[in-house]
Amino acid sequence: MLPIELSSPSEAMELHECIFFFDLNKLAYVCYIESKDEGISDGQVREILEKRQGTITKTVSEYVKEEWNFRDIEFLTMYLIPENNQRWSKLLPSPKTRFINTFFTLDELKYICNTEESDPLTLWKFAKSYTEAITLSRINSKGGNLAVFAGYLQNNCCIWPEDEIRPDIIDFRPLLATRYIERSNERRKEHKAKFRIDGEQKEISVYNYCDYAPFYREVEDTDRNTILLEEFLSPIWFTNDQEETQHSQLISSQLEMLAFWIHVLEPDLKENFTLSINDTPIIVKVIIDSRFKPEMRPRDILPEKSLDKIQIPITINGSDVEITIPLEMANWYSKSDNQGERHVVFHFLNSILNSKKGNKAEVLKVIIDERIPIGIAKMSSMLGNAKNILMESRHMTSYRKVQPHDVSEIQINLTRAYGIKVDDTLLKTKEGRKKICRDIAAALHGKLIKDLKEYDGMHLLPVLLNYHEACVREKAIKQLDRPARVALFGADAAVIYKEHMEENERTKTALTVRCLVEQIVAYNMVEGDKLPNFDDIDKLIALMSELISWANLSDGIHLDLYDPEMKLLPCGRIDVDYPSINSTMFTFGINRTQIELDQYDSGYVDLFTMTTIEKGDEYSPEVKEVEDAFFAELGMSFLRLHDFLTDLVELVRRNNSSTISIDEEILYEELRKTKFNWTDSEIRTALDYFVLLQGWQIDNPPKGYRKTDTRPWYYNRALSFNRRPIAKLVKGGRTYYTWSYRHLYASFENIYVLMTEGILWNPSNGSISQLVKKYADRKGDEFRGSVLYWLKKNSGFEVFEEEVDIKPGAKLNAKENEGDIDILMVDHTQKVVYSLECKNTAESKSVHDFKADLDKYIEPGGKEYIRKHVDRDAWLKSNIKMLNVYVKNVETYQILSVVITAFDIPLSYSNLSPLPIISFPRLKIEGIDALKELLIK
Repeated sequence: MLPIELSSPSEAMELHECIFFFDLNKLAYVCYIESKDEGISDGQVREILEKRQGTITKTVSEYVKEEWNFRDIEFLTMYLIPENNQRWSKLLPSPKTRFINTFFTLDELKYICNTEESDPLTLWKFAKSYTEAITLSRINSKGGNLAVFAGYLQNNCCIWPEDEIRPDIIDFRPLLATRYIERSNERRKEHKAKFRIDGEQKEISVYNYCDYAPFYREVEDTDRNTILLEEFLSPIWFTNDQEETQHSQLISSQLEMLAFWIHVLEPDLKENFTLSINDTPIIVKVIIDSRFKPEMRPRDILPEKSLDKIQIPITINGSDVEITIPLEMANWYSKSDNQGERHVVFHFLNSILNSKKGNKAEVLKVIIDERIPIGIAKMSSMLGNAKNILMESRHMTSYRKVQPHDVSEIQINLTRAYGIKVDDTLLKTKEGRKKICRDIAAALHGKLIKDLKEYDGMHLLPVLLNYHEACVREKAIKQLDRPARVALFGADAAVIYKEHMEENERTKTALTVRCLVEQIVAYNMVEGDKLPNFDDIDKLIALMSELISWANLSDGIHLDLYDPEMKLLPCGRIDVDYPSINSTMFTFGINRTQIELDQYDSGYVDLFTMTTIEKGDEYSPEVKEVEDAFFAELGMSFLRLHDFLTDLVELVRRNNSSTISIDEEILYEELRKTKFNWTDSEIRTALDYFVLLQGWQIDNPPKGYRKTDTRPWYYNRALSFNRRPIAKLVKGGRTYYTWSYRHLYASFENIYVLMTEGILWNPSNGSISQLVKKYADRKGDEFRGSVLYWLKKNSGFEVFEEEVDIKPGAKLNAKENEGDIDILMVDHTQKVVYSLECKNTAESKSVHDFKADLDKYIEPGGKEYIRKHVDRDAWLKSNIKMLNVYVKNVETYQILSVVITAFDIPLSYSNLSPLPIISFPRLKIEGIDALKELLIK
């Protein structure tokens, strides 16, 4: 709220008013109209409210401009009206472009606040759509404005109906509001529960806040952090009222940890124990040791102590229990398993329970061992950020995905405001559809560049980089949190679908933000004077996201991957038959998500181990060849580049920020002071390698680069912010560098992965490129070895160690060289001979990767990839008797040739491949039965 003293409103009406500041130049005037004197006419009410709104907006605008020198102030006026809203809604002032209006009853606003994600721009974006619609049409809603809001959400965050051009009346059915309320009530399960405040028992309202357990929180905001678990021997409240907000994440995890494991153990506890506390409810006060510090690295500051020597202080006073989580638990919470949680839960339950039979501690230990086995199922995984700088929460902007309202606004305005001309004739031909997609991408790019030029990149870049830092951290947290959550709650189809959609959103958001950064640098946008706010950045992100989507669609049509039907809807939106595209890609995406969850699980322990690059007099052969290749091409070693980024990271963190913008001369000066003794030549070399290039446009690359390096919708681009994580702008003859520290590490890791996977593309064909090719060849051999080892361990079949040649003079003597069988495997029970071809494929991340798969595997030019395997399969079936040298009575066996890929590829989910394809990750998830099922197919 703003500290503004408002003049008294009219005595003729009872108004309650507040002013809120919710974005850089956006203010909300909230006016609660409690009553209306029946002696006042409707016209007088309108006059009073309009005059009051004018006074408020004028007073507040002058205050803001004087105090903060802001311009272009925008107002949202939200009226809260009595429940008989149909009459009152007609008495409110008409909305205007810069002074938009909306209204709700108190109950309607309560349901919205209880149901939607916490976002200050949710109602702003709705009010903008509402204002635009009501100035051009009449809105009719017998279900109140909640029905309009629900219809807006249901219609892709747009009020305009798709089946009409500009309707005179837009109708919203009351059922929309009814269903919205029903969904809200069903999800929240709001009810009264007993609680004790200052020794007095009271009933307070609670609601269910999560979908994985019957946990409840207080409806009213209080200074307490509470969780209620009702389904126990007695209702039990876990609460914390410590003032140190820096521990909020740790506090929440401890409350949930205790509540969750007691919920899991509850059936066994009921059978074997009674409570030593007889009153109801039980209030458990959880205290976090004050020595806990934010972003702490436990093993750096605290020697590890064995669990049996760590006391968990617990006191009981009637039905009040106090439990303290000591600092010594930090090391155990930062481990990859749940032993620390088991220890705390045991001591807590051992204090409040009485045993019905046997030794209490022994019975409890048996139950915990059975129900909470030692493993990665843990609720307190957040202390893993003590080992991973990407997970740090310091100076972090909240993660914010691409906003559907802004996407919808762009889609509906393509033909209204962006100059896109569409007719049925154009949409009926493939070339016409491709042209429309290209035209839209070009129009969006023009609009995007025009909008970006309004800003000074010196101000906009740090904001965008903070957005991207949130995406980087979201991914890191997901890798840490998801395996533990899957171990706790399982991963059914609904969970995997949710993960798939969330990761798609995160990937899309991160990509669009990176591409915005690239465009700002490429055009050296420093001339504008507009200050960025959240709403404007949402628009920029949505523009780039839509540009990428339409460009991808155009490329997909051009590459003959798909050709969806398109039609122009009466509202102006261009409808694309995406289900026809997604039939294959959706299954591919869902399965890839399942594989990612499995890979997160297998790499979980590594997240809790500090990894450092040690340098000594002697390197391993692998490190030495990387060092030699980088030094030969750049005059600077790979590890030295790592040291450079380390210094840049520490420079940001010392500045108490996530990002930094620094003058070139000051940067050189700061780097010369560090322990790495940088020379100016080394600094220039490192900057040349990591800094984004200027002076290029889409399809107009710098010398030596490919056109595809300039296209945001392509993967593995040499001009990408993923490869060059430092932005450079030149202003007033001075050069400035801007970067964020989490992305520096993520980018360096990305470069290393691309290199070791053998797919890092460089514009120069130097020693680094030669090393990458060497890695690609080596990875093929390593991949075959990994598959071979897994099959020998898990198949139960006979697996031959050596590759099997099929050529003149070999055991399988052929007239011509038919190549070799990577892995020959025999199932003697089902009598199947497997001819397995191992392909060290790269991960498919775009439509162009899908097309590359098609070209490599099934097009005539792709003979070396799969046609030779088809020919070999035919030879084996025609010359099956020759396999008697490996399998007796082989004539009674069936031959099945299968391609096993290193990553899931979309081709394996289509019917286009002449041979069955299965990825190694999927084989490991599904087991050897996945190969047996191919016999049926």
